[in-house]
Amino acid sequence: MKIVVVGVDGSETASAAAHRAAEIAARFDARLHIVCAHRAEGEESRHRINDNERALAVVAEERARLASVLEDISTEAVPGKPADVILAEADRLGADLVVVGNKRLQSPLRGLGSIAGAVAHHASCDLFIVHTH
Repeated sequence: MKIVVVGVDGSETASAAAHRAAEIAARFDARLHIVCAHRAEGEESRHRINDNERALAVVAEERARLASVLEDISTEAVPGKPADVILAEADRLGADLVVVGNKRLQSPLRGLGSIAGAVAHHASCDLFIVHTH
């Protein structure tokens, strides 16, 4: 395993998933890539993060918080829907593992609308779902 990807949004549940992702990356001597999706200019959405500046601050805060667990951490702020951004970054980097939290994860039999569900359905690599609540 060389690259682990996790998405954050400044929430406690995303931070819990990021912490677990850092622990996994450290165990495998892998790089952790932290990504934060934000609303694109002119886009109307219910994103938690509205602009690139705030997204950059969120990933910087998460990186600083995880520095004691792992040194090899990269970050990115990307406009788009959170699940799409996580999947695109994982594909772009050739990630071995994507880590997501289970907040609002619904059964696969019920039409998934959550970020974790969307990532689970479309990930091109392994997925680790962290119990975050």
